Amino acid sequence: MSKTGQPLVILYDSCGLGLIIKYPSGVLYSNQAGGYACMQPAEEGIYVPLSNDGFNLDQIFYKYFTGPKWMGGCANGIDDETADFIDEQLKTYLPASIIRVDRDRMKDSYEAWVYVRIAIQPDERPAYSITFEGSFTKSDKRFNSEAYDIDPSAYLFYGFGACEGVLTWFNSD
Repeated sequence: MSKTGQPLVILYDSCGLGLIIKYPSGVLYSNQAGGYACMQPAEEGIYVPLSNDGFNLDQIFYKYFTGPKWMGGCANGIDDETADFIDEQLKTYLPASIIRVDRDRMKDSYEAWVYVRIAIQPDERPAYSITFEGSFTKSDKRFNSEAYDIDPSAYLFYGFGACEGVLTWFNSD
């Protein structure tokens, strides 16, 4: 239980990249964040695992925040360069391509805890399944993340509309 009396889920040992969709669920999600500062922010919402070992955005972000720019010490907000880097990485992964850094919350964001805006997604998952032989490329019109013109069955969540959230992953401390 949290100090507010709400149920609390600790994400310290979660694997991969995750998204907390801010939503009145009654449940708080917390993760260690901010590099060596070992902050423990929390937000109410719904937790959605975005990737695992098959797609390594969490490892890319981990390396970025422990690299020469931040050296594991990003605990006082992120800058435009970091927000641009995160946005560029999100564009490369179809299920995360509707997510962008919230430029109004950069001062509240840090390593392993980045506030984001989520573009509108379909209200419900299509009842059909798609059988496809071959492979998709980044130039495939159906998968143009810039326009959010993606296959409706490719989303990981439905019905939240345009909303806000927190992108989170394993902290580097």
